[in-house]
Formats: sequence, C-alpha cells, structure tokens
Amino acid sequence: MDDVLFRVIVSVVGTLVTTVLTLLGLYLQQKMGGEKLGKAYSIAATAVECVEQFVVDAHGEAKMQAAIRYMKNLATRYGPKLTDDQWRILGEQAVFAMNQAVEYVLPSAPVADNPPA
Repeated sequence: MDDVLFRVIVSVVGTLVTTVLTLLGLYLQQKMGGEKLGKAYSIAATAVECVEQFVVDAHGEAKMQAAIRYMKNLATRYGPKLTDDQWRILGEQAVFAMNQAVEYVLPSAPVADNPPA
C-alpha cells in the first residue's frame, strides 16, 4: 500500500513540475519572443550541462548560481540580456530536461557485470 501511494505521489509531483515549467516557458516565450527564447534556452542548457560535468564540489543552489553566472557570461557574447529570475527559470527547465533524459536512458543502458577497476 505504501509503495502504491508513493508511486501516485511521485507521479502527481512529476506532472505538477512539468506543468509549472511548461507554463513558465510559455510566459517567457510570450514575453521574449520565440527566437530570443530559443537562443536563451540553448545558452541555459549549455551552462547547466557544463556546470553539471565540471563543478563537482557544489550541489543544489550553489550549482544553480554557478550555472546562472555562466549563462550571463555566455549571453554577454552570444545572446539576449535577461534577468537573473529569467535565467533561473530557463536553468530549471534545462535541469528538468536533463534529469528526464537521464531517467529515460539509464534504465535501458546495459550494465557491465565486471566494471573496470
């Protein structure tokens, strides 16, 4: 019974997070325009992936702050000027998309019986 309740709660929370992020994305798209949003999201996704791979001594909010700093740095050269809150929204969407991809890929990935030492 507890397992069923847990699965229902996880499913509902996942749906709510997806809905909220989608609505925030639509709000930003309306406010910024499609092309500008596409470039900004590309910058956010790149920054999130870089921070995830290379910033190993930070977690949670510290990683998000590092990603936002990197997004703003990239945007000064390649992209639109956004507020910290707008970069945070795009960063959260990029983190969510990355986590969804990991959940999708990892269960089907082959697992080595004897991993290299």
